[in-house]
Amino acid sequence: MKSWSWKKKMEEEKRKEVGDADTMDDGGEVDNLDESDNVKVYSVPQELHNLRIDAIMSALEPELSRSFCSSLVSSGKVAIQQQSPPESTSKKDNNFVVTTRKSMKLEEGTILRVTYVVEEKITEIIPQDLPLNILFEDEHMIVLNKAAGMVVHPAAGNWDGTVVNALAYYLANNSPFGSGEFVNTDENNVASSSQTDNDTDSGEALIFRPGIVHRLDKGTTGILVVAKTRAALASLSEAFAARQVKKSYLAITVGNPGKKVVINKPIGRHPLYRQRMRVVPESNGRHQIRAPQNQSHTTTKRLGKVKTQLKKSPMQTGRNALSYVDTLAFNEKLSVAQVRIETGR
Repeated sequence: MKSWSWKKKMEEEKRKEVGDADTMDDGGEVDNLDESDNVKVYSVPQELHNLRIDAIMSALEPELSRSFCSSLVSSGKVAIQQQSPPESTSKKDNNFVVTTRKSMKLEEGTILRVTYVVEEKITEIIPQDLPLNILFEDEHMIVLNKAAGMVVHPAAGNWDGTVVNALAYYLANNSPFGSGEFVNTDENNVASSSQTDNDTDSGEALIFRPGIVHRLDKGTTGILVVAKTRAALASLSEAFAARQVKKSYLAITVGNPGKKVVINKPIGRHPLYRQRMRVVPESNGRHQIRAPQNQSHTTTKRLGKVKTQLKKSPMQTGRNALSYVDTLAFNEKLSVAQVRIETGR
């Protein structure tokens, strides 16, 4: 087993500051209230009155997922300031009270103080002997069938068990065509004895710069192309950017999408349900936000108010998404559809 060091710096999960407090009327970020680089203070606007605390946080900070906001609350990183603190709160601190109940609903005007924990950048990647379904390989590239449930590269919450971890092991140990240009010895990066194990060759640290050309979602299984040389990476990246690579998916849908349907609508994250994507409302009011069927009428009205505010915020603009959908089979409830996408969405 060789010791690996990954030079490619993973981006920290950035907590973007809200620069324009006017995106929500009478709410949003509060200035000069015990703030620091990793502590932000917000006021709950009228549009988010009586919603869950994690939903409010993800609406105020569109860059943050709903699940991430929930984890901040559960880990005691969120404190509230209101006249009558709920019984579920604890650790009183300068008129702020820490809460760990993510389902708590907050009233308009409640002050939130959020402490963001910045993830450290990873500097090493562990080669893992994980199964890879390789469809084609030569000295220039690898084409594999990514398994559903497998993340392409390490990121917050998925530091191992990824395709990159598997490729690190495979290219170093099993590839019949060689490791390629992204796996090499870095003489200026010698691992110390504490960083190596008994199988490390002379304490050398190899640098793995994965030639990932494109990505697939964790839950998606399909073809993934990985470059092994810089020339292949440049050529393949250019082909993807020029839409020369045709992308086709099989999807199971509720209902019948129809035959030869063209969908050309901008796609963006839902403002409250951050793990869901939705068609972004157009300026003429079409494609309005709709609450899921299991949500209450109150939630539907709240989403309508949020929709009005989103028109003011440039962060809520969607990205172009052009798809061609063709239903292959339908059993009166579910369909198997072929989806060809012209964009990456």
